[in-house]
Amino acid sequence: MTTSGLPYVNVIAQHSEVTGSSFLLYIRLSDGEIVQGMLDCGIFQEPNYDEENEKLLLDDPKQLDFVLVTHTHVDHCGRIPLLYRRGYEGSVHCTYNTAMLMPHALHDTAKILKERAKKLKHKVLFGDGDVVDTMKGLIPHNYLKPFYLGSQRSIKITFLPNGHLLGAAMILMEVEGKTNLLFTGDYHDHNVFFEVEDIPEKIKQLPVTIICESTYGDTSVQELEHEVNFESNVEEALKKQKSVLLPAFSLGRTQEILYRIRKLQEVSEVLYDTPIYLDGNLGITYTDIYHSGALQGLKSDMQDFLPHNFFIVKDNDMRMELVSNTKPKIIVTSSGMGKYGPAQFYIPEFLKRKEMSLIQFSGYCAEGTYGRELKEDEQYQDIVKSSSEFSAHGRKEVLLGLIQQFQNVRSVIINHGNTETKEHFKEYVAENTGIKKIEIASQQDAYRVGQYGIMKHLTMIKNT
Repeated sequence: MTTSGLPYVNVIAQHSEVTGSSFLLYIRLSDGEIVQGMLDCGIFQEPNYDEENEKLLLDDPKQLDFVLVTHTHVDHCGRIPLLYRRGYEGSVHCTYNTAMLMPHALHDTAKILKERAKKLKHKVLFGDGDVVDTMKGLIPHNYLKPFYLGSQRSIKITFLPNGHLLGAAMILMEVEGKTNLLFTGDYHDHNVFFEVEDIPEKIKQLPVTIICESTYGDTSVQELEHEVNFESNVEEALKKQKSVLLPAFSLGRTQEILYRIRKLQEVSEVLYDTPIYLDGNLGITYTDIYHSGALQGLKSDMQDFLPHNFFIVKDNDMRMELVSNTKPKIIVTSSGMGKYGPAQFYIPEFLKRKEMSLIQFSGYCAEGTYGRELKEDEQYQDIVKSSSEFSAHGRKEVLLGLIQQFQNVRSVIINHGNTETKEHFKEYVAENTGIKKIEIASQQDAYRVGQYGIMKHLTMIKNT
C-alpha cells in the first residue's frame, strides 16, 4: 500500500474539552496544492481556558481559504468575527437556518465582550463591525446538496442532517474522492422541533474518518432515565407555593422548556394558572423566530409551542416587580450557565428566599460559572436542582449508533468532551466496533488523515 501523492488533511484542534470548538484543516491535494480552512471557531467559556479566546490556530487568517460552521451555539461560532477582525476575507459556509440564527448570537456576544472588556479594562476581542463583516461573508447551503472548495473544486462538502439544533449539521468533507472526513459537530439523532432525515446509503458506504463529539460519551441512555426530574421538580415547587427560576440557553433549550411547560399545563392544575415569564433579549429573539415559522424544517404543529399565561419581561422595572411579588411564578431566563444575562440578577434574589424558591438548571455548566458553583455547593442543595434530560447531545449509545451506520470507518477521532469522558468513550468505541485507529483530539495533538484513515500523530504541528 502506497500513499505517495495521495491527498491528506492535517486536523488540528485548538480546544481540549467542551467549549471553544475550533479546527484548522490543512489540506494537501495530490498535485501539491495547499488549501487551508477552519471548521468552527468557538468561544471558550471555561475561565481556565479564557486566554485561548485571544489566540487563533492560524497567525494570519488571510491565509484561510474557507470557514465551515456546524451550528449556531457560540462555543462553535462565537469567534468567527475575530477571523475577520484579523484579516480574513473569505466566506463562511453554513446551513440556511444557521445563517438566519447566527447574526443574533454574534451581536449578543459582541455586546457581552464589550461590557466585559470595559469592566476588566482590556482590549475588546471584536465588535459589531466585525459581526457585520461576518454576515456579509455568509453563504447558506441546503442539507445533502454538495458544494465544492479549492481552485480545482477538489474538495466536496456536504451538510448532513443533525438533531442537535435547528440548522445544526454534520459536515462531510471528501478530498478528491479519496480522503473523506465526517465532523459530527454536536450531535443528536432526534429533536422535538423537527424530523431528522436519514443519512443516504451511498454516504454510509464511503471509507471515512469520523471526528465524533463525546460530551456525554460516558453516560448511557439508562442513566438518563434517572435524571428525568424537570416536570416533577417544577410541579412540586409550585404545589409548595414556590417560584421557579429556569436558567436556559437562549437557542434551542429555551424554546424546548417553554414547550415542555405547555405540555405540563395540560395535565397539571397547579401549573395551568401559574404565570410564565421569559426574560433575556436573545432568548426572546430566538423564541420569536421559532414562533414565526421562518425556520426551515420546523414541524408545522410545533410552531405554536408557547404556554398559556405567557409574558415577556420588558425592562428592569418589571424584573424588580417579579422578584418582589411573592406569588408563585415561573421565570425562564438566560444564560443557561447563570454567567450572563438576567440570570445574574434573578439568582441572588431567589437565593435570598430559599423557602420560597427553586432554581432548576437544565444543561451543562462549565467550570467556573455561577451555575457550576451553585450545583456543587451543598448549602444550596435544597433550592438548586439540575436535570440532564434536555440535553441536545446524544448519550454514548446514540454516538456509537451513528458511527456504526457507516460501513467502512477507517478511523475515529474523539472530540468535544471532558478529558476523562473522551478516554471512556474511546474505550467504549473500541470495545463495540472493529475500528483499530481511535485517537483523541486535544490542544496537544493533531492528526494527519489520509485515504486509509489516521496516518500520523502530529504533536503541536499546525501546517507541515
